[in-house]
Amino acid sequence: MANQDGAVQFVSGNERLTRILSDPGRRQQADAIIAEMDQMDRRYRDAAQVLDGAAAAAAAAAGTPAVAEVLRALQRHLTAAGIRDIGSRSRSAITK
Repeated sequence: MANQDGAVQFVSGNERLTRILSDPGRRQQADAIIAEMDQMDRRYRDAAQVLDGAAAAAAAAAGTPAVAEVLRALQRHLTAAGIRDIGSRSRSAITK
């Protein structure tokens, strides 16, 4: 940032963040975004737990090869829908 005489003055990222968040309006926006991110994290974690449980139950009932094929098909559909970086956890759990 430049001060009044035009000289450049270094301002750390933490200081900039402190200044931004000291504004009540921006703080409220940041808090709302953080709350939404936390909610998405909880939903993702819950969905992953349900999927893990369903995969384990299906493997017990139908056998690992059948479940592995279903999970591969699910991964293909999710990839086609534009979702990336999926399947590594479930794949490793099924192949154990």
